[in-house]
Amino acid sequence: MKLKSFISKILISLIIVLVILIGSKKSTSFKQFIYKNVYDNTISFAYLNTLYNKYLGSILPFKLDIGVTPVFSETLKYKNKATYLDGVMLEVDSNYLVPAINSGLVIFVGEKEGYGNTIVVLGEDGVEVWYSNINNTVTLYDYITSGTYIGDTIGDKLYLTFKQDGNILNYEEYIS
Repeated sequence: MKLKSFISKILISLIIVLVILIGSKKSTSFKQFIYKNVYDNTISFAYLNTLYNKYLGSILPFKLDIGVTPVFSETLKYKNKATYLDGVMLEVDSNYLVPAINSGLVIFVGEKEGYGNTIVVLGEDGVEVWYSNINNTVTLYDYITSGTYIGDTIGDKLYLTFKQDGNILNYEEYIS
């Protein structure tokens, strides 16, 4: 039964891809729609993954859950906050273990001018969270869940920025 479910999920995925490819080949307006929404906009793969799992279930025909509980599952804790560049600077303990605020896909790991070493996580809701001044333990395209350890601060400052579709969001809506 599991094999049949696995094969049907693969066939549904292939049918969706073929419909998109044939539609973009036959219709100019559909092709422009695809180019606009795929090449001009940021695709939230975390959101697509959530939709796929919601309606079709996991792509794997078996569960990877082997009864392991996470070792690190925390919420963001800080002493003080102040506006910094496009976001907020949080005063934390030295070498603070930083938890992910939301679940999502790591889309950037590296240096950002004015921020230092940065990890950018694209959440399922399409919001990018920039974690800066951080030693990372995640790699590009890792999928992380809320509360997961993503790195530790360099010193006692953590910089956070929230963006969606290139627009800077008010950090007060995401941290208390």
